[in-house]
Amino acid sequence: MKKYEIGLTISVLLTFTLTMIVIFTGVFIIFFSINDFTIVAALIGVVGAVIGGAISGGLTLIGVRYTIKHEKDIRNKDQIPSKIELIRKSEFNMKTIINNANLMPSRVFEDFDIFKDVLFENASKIDIDCYNELLKIVEIIDHINKNGIETDNEIVDSVGRPTITEKGYSDLEVCKEALIDYQELLNKKMFFYQKELSK
Repeated sequence: MKKYEIGLTISVLLTFTLTMIVIFTGVFIIFFSINDFTIVAALIGVVGAVIGGAISGGLTLIGVRYTIKHEKDIRNKDQIPSKIELIRKSEFNMKTIINNANLMPSRVFEDFDIFKDVLFENASKIDIDCYNELLKIVEIIDHINKNGIETDNEIVDSVGRPTITEKGYSDLEVCKEALIDYQELLNKKMFFYQKELSK
């Protein structure tokens, strides 16, 4: 809530409360035909104390919320440089995995396995989006590993290994696309955190 909205809300509540007190007191005096105004004074005092307590409690609540939000903003801003460094390290690891996958597609699993622990540790410190995206990559790799990469045993490469079929390459491409998506997410996060740091 903006400052002027808070001020306007408090002003409206005070005006409404004071108007109700005056009306209530007038009706009370007329209805009960009171000539002794000590009861009215005591009633006004009690109502005023309750209303004053409510207003001061409300203002305290607003102040505490503002303080908590301000502290959270400061804490988040202090963590940005370490997040940027983690993103840089993760980007380097992802470039290595993707470049190796371009040279030899079947190595993508081995390379991801090498960097997986570091990538997950970094992602857990960056934010939940990065962590969830890595989980998707692991699901894809687990699915491919479970079913295996389809190869043709009749056609071998120069080293004597069976060649990967078109479906096998399709599975590898899905995995590579997921890795590229994660790298793009890291780029977006880097831009976001650099922008936040410059504020």
